Amino acid sequence: MRETFVISDRESIYRMFVTELKGIPVHFTWVGDMDRAEEAFKREKPDFVFFAVRDKKRMHNWLARYKKLQLKLPFICFLGHAQWDERELLWMSGATEVIGLPALRKEFRIIIENILKRPVSQNGITQKFEGALSKYALMDLIQSLEDGRQNGVLTLYNGDLKGDIIFNKGAVVHARLEDFEPLLALQMMAQWQNGSFSFEADKINHKATIKLNNQQIYRECQKYQQKYEKAVAAIPDKEIVFYTSPLLDWEQVGPQARVYLRYFKEGLTPVDFLDQYGNGLLRQAENLNAWIKNGWLIKRSAFNRQMAQLEEEQNRGGMSRIFQRVFNRQKNTGAIDYNLELKTTGENEDSDLLYRRPWVFHLWERVDRFNALMENDDE
Repeated sequence: MRETFVISDRESIYRMFVTELKGIPVHFTWVGDMDRAEEAFKREKPDFVFFAVRDKKRMHNWLARYKKLQLKLPFICFLGHAQWDERELLWMSGATEVIGLPALRKEFRIIIENILKRPVSQNGITQKFEGALSKYALMDLIQSLEDGRQNGVLTLYNGDLKGDIIFNKGAVVHARLEDFEPLLALQMMAQWQNGSFSFEADKINHKATIKLNNQQIYRECQKYQQKYEKAVAAIPDKEIVFYTSPLLDWEQVGPQARVYLRYFKEGLTPVDFLDQYGNGLLRQAENLNAWIKNGWLIKRSAFNRQMAQLEEEQNRGGMSRIFQRVFNRQKNTGAIDYNLELKTTGENEDSDLLYRRPWVFHLWERVDRFNALMENDDE
């Protein structure tokens, strides 16, 4: 008969297990909450562990404490009204099964019997797992994969960007995102709130390029997130549409900034820009603040004024050029006489005409010198 510890803050749930699972060759022991359960694990080692908690936050807290004991015992989680995405997160933590309470009827009995009869695998996830980043924070995903000592690649997608986080027995050992350093790539991806992810388990012994453990990575990501949120908070009027200034001198703007400033030519809010093109990079949030401060990005009212000013200057400039041409034409009248009826000497008639037409090439002595140089090169 298999010994099963029931960890729950309610004895009524333990009584429900005993009643509904009567006849199954399993002995249930209620060990109370996690504080009392830790003492019980020091005395005995059961075959199975049931976590029966209605509160999701308390469930994850208890699981984290359970993982620190490193008992490597199979466990089942019982949650109150657990949705699918909440169950998936617990599966990633290494749970053999996740069941909603109080669904303790015939179907529940069949599930428990099948679980207790089959050999329990300790290898965790064996197939692809995927979901939406809007439902999962990256740090929660990392914590779940660490708890389950998973081995494989967690791939994140955000728009056109794709990043990979590599795990070796639950430890983050490497991260890839374009040409960024591994730790910075991980910190950037931790800011993504839209997109999707997928995890592919493998049995490869991945080498570590990030020389930090998971707890140190959490702290570095938290520091980065605080700086990122501070930079975003400093951006004025984040929800207001900004435009690229029509008076901007593009020669004073760096090539990378030119790319991003063009996104504002038709109008864009800073928040939308960060969601679509910020990629979680701290420098992008800081750049936004600098562009607004420098007047490279302006609000619609200022944009309309500058456009009117630019059109007025262009119109004034066009009229000035027209007047200038007219006045210059009057000043130059008679300066050069192109009348072919002027008297010329017979031999120099063509030469006189050339010299009197300055747009025609007439420096024949340069041609003679050039020919002489060519002849010397040939010799």
